[in-house]
Amino acid sequence: PSTTLFFHLKPSWHKDFEIGVHFLCKGQKYNHIPGNIYLNFKDITANNFREYGELYRDKQHCFDPWKIHPFTYDLTDEDQCLEFMEQLEEDQFSPEVKWLLKKSRGAHRGEGVFVVDQQKARETLLEDCPFEEKFLAQQYIGNPLLIKKKKFDFRVYMLIANLDPLIILYHDGFVRISLDDYDQKSSNVSKHLTNLEVAEGYLESSGASQEEWEEALVDQGWSFQRFQEYMESNGYVPKGWVQNQLKSQMKQTMYHLVMMNMKNLLKHPGVFEYFGLDFILDSDLHLWYLELNLTPCITEKNALKRELN
Repeated sequence: PSTTLFFHLKPSWHKDFEIGVHFLCKGQKYNHIPGNIYLNFKDITANNFREYGELYRDKQHCFDPWKIHPFTYDLTDEDQCLEFMEQLEEDQFSPEVKWLLKKSRGAHRGEGVFVVDQQKARETLLEDCPFEEKFLAQQYIGNPLLIKKKKFDFRVYMLIANLDPLIILYHDGFVRISLDDYDQKSSNVSKHLTNLEVAEGYLESSGASQEEWEEALVDQGWSFQRFQEYMESNGYVPKGWVQNQLKSQMKQTMYHLVMMNMKNLLKHPGVFEYFGLDFILDSDLHLWYLELNLTPCITEKNALKRELN
């Protein structure tokens, strides 16, 4: 009864203990929200975008699912799977990567992501629909904006501080830059993903020295301020663009992500949760939402991330 905060690394701790009986009585807080998996699972997210988008069918200026999230097929759904296979038949001979295969659940830090090159396309076309294992196919953003020939994305943070009343808070993250030059025709994952683990794997395979490791990992993560200065100095955006436009779009997406899942989240004044969200910009400065992560990894590989944390 004297406990004020239940803080647990396991995001499903509440499955083992009953709220209001074993814990979370009046005045107590808990750092996970029952129903959080619905925000995290990629297949549920893709299907939620479809369903939620129907509410805005005549108001695309408010919300258009496939202009916020890359077009995605749930391969465990027979109709969606067959539609994807038909599309893949047309795309299988393309020298450029047009699709990614992703494990829908339980895969993190770049694991479970497969670049669909010509070889992978041929292998995938031999599969039966629907897939038994939870997989999705996602349209590849083939025209990413590059920094010095390298692909990058954004990791930002969202705190659902309360669900009764609803309070959603945004927090800056950082820009994650690939260490390998981008090439849409390559099947090498280090050219397409920006995760820290992928970056470290690239450095390991290239035989980099300790000094080169430290220098590369500093360059792998930029602050939003440094990104604004880079974009401004190259004439891509006006002053204040990151603050006034980019972050505003990220916040709008966060709002929609929470609203499309409200029916699945426990409405309780004592629960809150911290999430990591990934976004990418294309060469037209169009922002795309990629995914949401539970218990985001917070590491201190350089001074920037230490200060951010």
